[in-house]
Order: sequence, then structure tokens, then C-alpha cells
Amino acid sequence: MRHGGVECVHGALPATAEVKMASNDSWLKPVQAADRLGKFVAHYTEDETEHQSHIDLKLEHSLRVWEAVRQIANEEVDDAQVRALAEIGALYHDLGRFPQYKRYRTFKDSQSVDHGLLGFRTLRESGLLSGLSLNEARIVLQCVFLHNRAALPAGLPDALHKVLMLVRDGDKVDIVRVISGHLLDQAGDDAVLTLGLADDPQCYSPTIMTQAIHEGLVRYQDMVWVNDFKILICSWAFGLNFSASRYMVRREGHLERLLDSLPRTGEIRELTKLVRAALER
Repeated sequence: MRHGGVECVHGALPATAEVKMASNDSWLKPVQAADRLGKFVAHYTEDETEHQSHIDLKLEHSLRVWEAVRQIANEEVDDAQVRALAEIGALYHDLGRFPQYKRYRTFKDSQSVDHGLLGFRTLRESGLLSGLSLNEARIVLQCVFLHNRAALPAGLPDALHKVLMLVRDGDKVDIVRVISGHLLDQAGDDAVLTLGLADDPQCYSPTIMTQAIHEGLVRYQDMVWVNDFKILICSWAFGLNFSASRYMVRREGHLERLLDSLPRTGEIRELTKLVRAALER
């Protein structure tokens, strides 16, 4: 979800000629966008099983975020256009992950490239937005560009802001599932997923804990231990935008499992109370 360098702000997006889209197409439906995404990802097929598993992981993640966003939007948003654009944004939000992994063999932005920015550039040139109006295409492009920022800039147009809040929530809901499953139910030794962090079940960084306890921004660049990653993910409870999102996370119980896997310290007990209270809001 983190965003590094900034190439443009929300008002400085491509002119009509720079966005590959056919204005006379029928309106793009989310199910059509999903089909287009599958065909796009097929171009990133890997020969080695290990590498293909990472491509598959991101495609499956994108589809699950789509489903999470659809559920959240149906409960929280009345505007049918916003719901549809959020679903398309969910499908395309991690488009940059595929060329990122192909080129750098990592999902760690700080060691490669900002995947939001790369996704924006890739989507702009892909033709995947064909069927949307220019304004609709801009909303989806900006969603991809901004979805992984630590914090959203002020003054975003209302429709874009709603689309972003939906996609960011859906993204978090599924990342919680993926990372908790990997760390708790599997070996947890895939360095691509754990970002190359050191693993000691008793260690976490005081800086990370302080940031989380104060419900502030937990910074990726401050992480040292796998437990720091768990704490960061648990801190996402403080930033969920919709009650439906909080209910989904609470119902699935993955944050509780992550918290239970951390060392038994007073700080962890305090964090657990704060996370539970946030999910009940």
C-alpha cells in the first residue's frame, strides 16, 4: 500500500490522446475487465514454478479484492457508477506488480519501483480501459496510481475519493488473509512475501510498536522483523474506511490470529485492545 516517488498529482493525468481507449465501445463492465486482466496476465507466464506462483498469487489477489470491493460497495455506496468503477479499479489496482516481478523478481517497491506508478503507466498504455469515458478512465488510472499511498492527498474529487477508499479497504482485507495464511498456516519462508525480513518469534522493533500503539502511520522502511510486518498489518484496523470492511476483518479473525502469534508483552496486549476497539467502530 506504500507509495514512494510521485510522478504526478491527481489533476495532472494524461490527455485524451495518451489514454488508449475506444470511445465508441460499449461501456466496460467489471466482468469484462476481469476477463481482460486474465488475458493481460497471461503475457507474464513464467517457466519456473516458483516464479509462476508469484504471478498467480497477484492475479488471485486482484480477483479477491474485486470480490471484497463488490461486497463492501454494495453495502456502503448508493452510486452505481462509483461501485462499478471501484470494481474495475480493484481488478487493475496491482497491474504494476506483473511487470515489477518480471523485471526485478521482488514485490518490494523500495528495491525495485513504485508499483502504483508502474501500474498507472502500464494501464495507461494497455487498452484495458477501452469502453470507459475519458473521465471514468482517469478515475481508474488515478485509483491505480494512488492506491498504495500511505495517505491520500487532500482535495480529491468525491467520486475518486470514494473509489479509492473502497479499493484500499478491499486490498487490506485480502492482504490480511494472504499474509496471515502464509505466516501462520504455511512455512512463512517465502522472502518475496515476507519482504526479506528477519524472523525471530520474540523480536519486534520498538519504533514499529510505538507507531502502531499511537494509531499512526507504520512505515514499511522501519521494519526489520517478520513480527514488525504482523504489527503493521494489524495496524491497518485503524485505517479501514467502512463499517462493512471492519466487519469482514473482524468476522474472518485473521488479525486476532496474528496478534496471538506475537510475543506476550504489555505492548502487544495494549495493541490487541486498540485493534479490537477499532474493528468494533
